[in-house]
Parts: sequence; structure tokens; C-alpha cells
Amino acid sequence: MPLKQMMGARDVVLGSEKYSDASKGALSARPMKLQAYLHGLEAMKAYCINLDRRPDRREYAWSQFDRFGLNVERVSAVDGSLPEIAAKVASMPPGMPGRQFGTGAYACFASHRLCWRKLLESGDPHCLVLEDDLILADGITTCFNDGWFPPGIDIARLETYYRRVHVGRKKIVVGPNRHLSRLCSTFYGSGCYAISQNAASRLLDLTENFVDAVDVVLFDLAHPIASKLLVYQMNPAPAIQGHLARHHEVSGTWVQSSIGLRGAQPNSKVLSQTFTFQRVARRFNEEVRALVGGTRYVLVAHG
Repeated sequence: MPLKQMMGARDVVLGSEKYSDASKGALSARPMKLQAYLHGLEAMKAYCINLDRRPDRREYAWSQFDRFGLNVERVSAVDGSLPEIAAKVASMPPGMPGRQFGTGAYACFASHRLCWRKLLESGDPHCLVLEDDLILADGITTCFNDGWFPPGIDIARLETYYRRVHVGRKKIVVGPNRHLSRLCSTFYGSGCYAISQNAASRLLDLTENFVDAVDVVLFDLAHPIASKLLVYQMNPAPAIQGHLARHHEVSGTWVQSSIGLRGAQPNSKVLSQTFTFQRVARRFNEEVRALVGGTRYVLVAHG
């Protein structure tokens, strides 16, 4: 989809002053803790996916939730190590070209579907979905109330990979130095996001027979489902997966993935130099693309 088309009137409506005025109580200028519901806001339900065989991750995740005073419901994850999962994946047709899809990725997707179904059963308008390997910043408390989620959108991404992405020029302020903008390019990762009931219902119908990873289906704009979702990105993002953290001391078994890498990682000096050149060239190309397409090419920070 052309970037200019993605920057249509719907984006303008969501980013208008009218929305900000109507949500004045939710968009307070002072820092918002979880107890923001005491100022007239309802607490947003949150689900955290955790494997029964990973008590280390459960202990780590809930130590963070407790530190911030967050109420999170644990969702027992589908276990990709089960023989029936391996048999299921072995019989599946190929998904998007160039994407690996193993038992871990299948189980991860199935676990996210459990969260979407819980949202529908609850009757809530939206919820938070979290994985159990996140490093959370103070800004996460803002996301645990109903006041910040803009009407009409499908998903708000709350994590970062320390990557640059194209986002819309309009901003929706959701707290001090924090805003949402429409996501206009692919951005992988499904560790932390808020999703509307409407989007969850549609996704459950559309992914009964999924063959791609959950973040591909949700956030890869080349995917037929992702291309039809209205996704916004929070910046700075209050969550990042532990193995990607740059400014935190990360230790413990919790950071070890149960899914596995998507592909081989470069480890030679020659490859590193090649990728550096490619990054510079890509940055230039993407800046030109943003200028032509009417977007902003920004780094999504963690904080």
C-alpha cells in the first residue's frame, strides 16, 4: 500500500485536537501510575503468556509487575515441545517466503490467540498482551488504564527493537513525552501490544489456519492480514525484549528464548562491515522515501 494512501483522513481524525480535548482527563500532563483509574479511568486488563516449564521467566516477569503495582493475568502458553505440535507443523503448507516457522513460533502464535479469545470472553473493549521476557520502563504504567487507547485503531505496539520505522506525521499524546503515531512500515516483535476487541475477533477468524509467525501476521505490511490492520506505534516504547536491551544489565536464564532464532546471525568482521554499509545506504533510501511518502522515519526508543 502506498505510504500516502496510508496517511489518509482516518489518521488525521485520530490525531486531531478534537480527540485530545475529548480525552483531556486521560491525557494528563503529569506522570500517570497504574492508580490512574482513581482519577476516573478504568484499569485495562492485561494477559502475560508464560510456559508452565519456564518458572524462571514467570518469576522475572511478575517481579517487574509487582514493582510497578500491575495486575496481570497469567496465560499458560501452548508448549511447542509437545509431539502433537511438531506433527502439526510438519504437515503445514509454507508461509511467507524467507520466513522460518517452527514449533516454537507455532506455539507462540497459538498462545496469542488464547489471549485474544480471553478478551472476547471478557467483553472488554481492549486489553494488553505481554510476553514474559520483557524489560519494562516506567512508562508501562500509563498503558494499564483505558484512557489512552485511541478509538478506531486495531493495535498499539508498545515495544521496540531499537529500529527505525516509518510512522505517520500526526501524533496522539498519551503522556509526558510519549505519543502514538500510525505505523507505516514493517516492525517485527509481538512482546507487548494493546489490541481492540474488534481486531481480536477479526484476527481469530482470519488465523484459524495460520502458517506465519504472529508478528509477521500483525506487523509485516507485506502480509495480507497485517496490511489491513490499523496499527499505531508508541514512542518511546515502554517495553523491549530482554535479549535486545542495550542499556540494562541482563542476566539469568529468563532471557533465553524457547522459540529460537529466525535465522543465522552474522559473526565475521567482513559481514559486519558489509552490513554497516548496507545500513547507511538503507538509511538514505528510507529518508528519501519518508520525504516522498509524507511519513517520518524515526528511531523508536525504549523508555
